[in-house]
Amino acid sequence: MGNNIPDGAWTAAILVLVYSVVCLGLSVLLACMLVANGSKLNCECTGIAALYGMYRLTEAVCKDVTLIAIFISLSSITSIVQQVYFALDFRHIEYVELEVAKESLQVPALAFVPLFKGFNLALYEIQWWCYCIISILIFF
Repeated sequence: MGNNIPDGAWTAAILVLVYSVVCLGLSVLLACMLVANGSKLNCECTGIAALYGMYRLTEAVCKDVTLIAIFISLSSITSIVQQVYFALDFRHIEYVELEVAKESLQVPALAFVPLFKGFNLALYEIQWWCYCIISILIFF
């Protein structure tokens, strides 16, 4: 049977991977369009925004959208890498997660940490911090 994911899960895995690639493509396209139109983290105020004196608002929105697009792209890349890594080494990853879950029975504090270790944990942390930064950019 090998280390790959179970046969019944291939369809879902492929659909999720395709969705992640589409998200990556759209976020990279958005970032490229913003940079190509002069939004290299500093915007030019033109049109109606300049007429009504909304330069600071327009500038802040352009910076945030560009940064959000960059962090969504980074998050999508790590998601794709994590999905491929998970599909290729499924059995070993599940075994490690089971061992961590068993350890959490002895030490209850471990129940609050991710079940990932090593490379998988690094990918999880990158995605988590990207989501935090995106949330802060949207909130403020």
